[in-house]
Amino acid sequence: MTTTTATTRPSASALALDADLTKYQADPSFLPDKEDTYHYELSHDGWIKAHNALRGELTATQTALRATAQRNTTTAIQDWEVAALQRILAVHVEFVHEHHQTEDFMAPELAKRIQLPQDDTAGDMVEDHVQLVEMLENIETKVKNLKAGDDRANTIGPLADQWDEYVQEMTEHLRQEEITMVPLTRAYFSYKEYNQIFHKAHRRVKQTKLATGCFIYHMGQNVTRHEFMKEQHIPFFIWHLVFAGASKAYQTEIVEQSVVPLQTGEVPPHKRGMLSHHRHHAKQKGSNKQAELESDISGGQIPGLDAKQEPLNNGRAKLQSQISGGQIPGLDAKQEPSNNGRAKLQSQISDGQIPGQEDVAALESSQQMRSNTSQGQGLRHSGKGSNTSQGQGLGLRHSGKGSN
Repeated sequence: MTTTTATTRPSASALALDADLTKYQADPSFLPDKEDTYHYELSHDGWIKAHNALRGELTATQTALRATAQRNTTTAIQDWEVAALQRILAVHVEFVHEHHQTEDFMAPELAKRIQLPQDDTAGDMVEDHVQLVEMLENIETKVKNLKAGDDRANTIGPLADQWDEYVQEMTEHLRQEEITMVPLTRAYFSYKEYNQIFHKAHRRVKQTKLATGCFIYHMGQNVTRHEFMKEQHIPFFIWHLVFAGASKAYQTEIVEQSVVPLQTGEVPPHKRGMLSHHRHHAKQKGSNKQAELESDISGGQIPGLDAKQEPLNNGRAKLQSQISGGQIPGLDAKQEPSNNGRAKLQSQISDGQIPGQEDVAALESSQQMRSNTSQGQGLRHSGKGSNTSQGQGLGLRHSGKGSN
């Protein structure tokens, strides 16, 4: 299997500038004496690490295109090949745009102290970006227009040639920046000043998960966590919150499901197909569990519904037997004390111990007569003792000095 993580790192000699750095000085107030403020080597600079990630993608895509063009299993492009190429180009375009936009935002600040070289070995950084983007967009358009069934030789072959030209131009551009702009920036700007410029530019650029994943994946987990993050004073939890997930997403979607299948010719597993497989596996596992459970029930290891119902039926039968035998009173037995109570109450009413309905009516008639009499008396009396209220005149109990 072709590896996709190897990147070309610039050698120390390739990063050397003219010894007299004052020839690049734009402002006499700022001397090129800031390199000592950096606590990590130039080759560890995040600018160069981003370039390494770009080189990794250039190489991986180049081998994928060549392998696809030379594949002789069929003359027609397959749908999975089209999808894989489109995924690779989409993420590469995102990463290139993010990187170039960050550099373009930094350029005006850097130009305040650095006179950018204009000789044959290093052109204008922003102008180079325009030319490279034009080349990349032309390739991207052709990849977007690919469709399953297209002739392999007439489409992928020329596309691979065009990518080779783009790789050559991009590689030279990266080299020029690394032997000029990166060391000059470190010479004319302190570590703190450089970081402020970079982060200000970086915040203006929209970051995508897969582009971030590209940067982290090609740098590697160990280098990212134990070298880059420490040197850049990035909190450890950023690895868990951002970097790990982004790197894994890039590895899965771009490397494993796009680059490697194109390089090897092996059809990548379709996500939906994999999901259906997992669902079928889970369903089959559930069916096996159900069959195993039914077997245990049949064998008596686990009681079934009938076995659980039997103790309940036995309990009902035992309860009915106890009721019939008088050990537990049944409904009729519980009703009997209630009937006896009614008969006793009726006997007490008949004997006059408790007034019946007719007695209650006679009592109410007597109380009404007393009320009428009291009301009349209340109307005839006057004075301190005649403050009988209307409520008292109606026979309601009241206690007090004026209630004669």
